[in-house]
Amino acid sequence: MKKIVIIGAGPAGLTAGYEFLKLNKGYEVVILEATAAIGGIARTIAHQGNRMDIGGHRFFSKDPRVNAWWREIMPLQGKPSLDDRLLGREMTLPTNGPDPDREDRVMLKRRRVSRIFYLNRFFDYPISMSMQTIRNLGFWRTLRAGFSYLWASVFKRKETSLENFYVNRFGKVLYGMFFEDYTTKIWGRHPRTFPPTGALSGSRVYRSSLSLKISSGRRRDRWKPRSSPNSSIRNTVPAISGKRSQMTSAPWAARSS
Repeated sequence: MKKIVIIGAGPAGLTAGYEFLKLNKGYEVVILEATAAIGGIARTIAHQGNRMDIGGHRFFSKDPRVNAWWREIMPLQGKPSLDDRLLGREMTLPTNGPDPDREDRVMLKRRRVSRIFYLNRFFDYPISMSMQTIRNLGFWRTLRAGFSYLWASVFKRKETSLENFYVNRFGKVLYGMFFEDYTTKIWGRHPRTFPPTGALSGSRVYRSSLSLKISSGRRRDRWKPRSSPNSSIRNTVPAISGKRSQMTSAPWAARSS
């Protein structure tokens, strides 16, 4: 029997193990995980009676093959969940999907909303110069950010670092507000020590700039709801393994290293 060793029990590692077993070629699949939890950055943490997803991370794909794979594992909800009813959400749901109030093996459909909490207010992410952003920043901060962006647009920095990459697209003021400390906290290094697109933070805004966000805001309503399937790994793993609470009952051996 051939042994396959996979490093990391995140979504990619668990999916790889599952797919190898589906081949039915007698593979022994071992997934090595450094922590006591499985799910990687898509897992759900239980803390003092609350369940929190790390992130925000959510499942989202436009690839039909990927969507079909996940819906095989986690059928899309067929009826509104309790929070859907309480918040008055309206969405199109399949008629033959499971009821989330009765079943755990269900993928929930949710709006895709990412925001930054700053100055005790919520800002759009990616950053856009919308009226809400202007109201949140106030007149003087908005004025400083605007002149800073104009300066950066005219006097471009040589993009030798992630810091310069951000400043060229958003100006130094917005960079200092929303990107400098965030990147430092996430990666443990200052953005000036990264190459222009060397960190995941940079790749997320690779095709983004304040000018694009301003023009985008003029063309469409940025607050228009965008629905996408969303599920945390705490439901995905039991759906594959058939056991909710026992990691060792999955069809692979998940071992801590």
